[in-house]
Amino acid sequence: MIHSITLFLLACIVATQAVPIASTSHEAGMDRMLAKRTPKTPSCHKNSKLRKRAAVDICTVKLGSTSILIKGEKISTDDSYRGGIYMITEAPGLGTGHFFAKKGVSANELHGTEKSGLLKAKSEDGTCIVVEKVGKDIRELPSYATAHRAGLKECEKWATGKAEIVFREAQVMRTKPGLENWQHSDLKPANTRWISETQVVLIDFGEAKPLATPYNANTDNDKLVDIEFLFKGLCGALTKSSKNVDPPAMTPLKSTLINGAC
Repeated sequence: MIHSITLFLLACIVATQAVPIASTSHEAGMDRMLAKRTPKTPSCHKNSKLRKRAAVDICTVKLGSTSILIKGEKISTDDSYRGGIYMITEAPGLGTGHFFAKKGVSANELHGTEKSGLLKAKSEDGTCIVVEKVGKDIRELPSYATAHRAGLKECEKWATGKAEIVFREAQVMRTKPGLENWQHSDLKPANTRWISETQVVLIDFGEAKPLATPYNANTDNDKLVDIEFLFKGLCGALTKSSKNVDPPAMTPLKSTLINGAC
């Protein structure tokens, strides 16, 4: 009899202790379910005002005979950008919203940017430059979405056409005073800005360099075949049978660089 009572009491104790565990498990499950159902608040809205961020001192540049301190928000932490890229928010006499500053600029990049006509202002030592925002990202062109929805074959044909335009522009670049026999060395979609479907501006001369021997379109870095390969990458995961597929969205960083948002 005593043995039976002991077993009964032990069972009651175990059951009592198990309740909080089950309850905790149930609550955790509910929390997970709610987390999945709760929509994430987007960091940006197309029609909302831009989020205010604390501006930081970028550098002092010369604008004519005047030295001005420019301030802005860092929009790139990529190591490939060395000192970083900033969206300018304060620049007396320069204006805001249409200019970007880049720090850690090499002598070759300064030369290429200046001779290409993109340079707006620079620091005393030339390691910080201000460039004007021009044109559109290639993924903002109407033909980008159209080519994507037409399927892989048409998309790659579109990409080849754009690569040929970029290749020709690189040839034109070499006719500009001071850039004879230079090569851009980094001709890819991200380094192009489009004024129209057929007019492109080359940007980011971080890899540009003068050649020791005359440029050869078949052997040097700016080969058409290499540019085509990179531009066909814009066709993403399309397959031969893919059609009516919406193109992938622009990355947050790229949207920032282009639209000045977020």
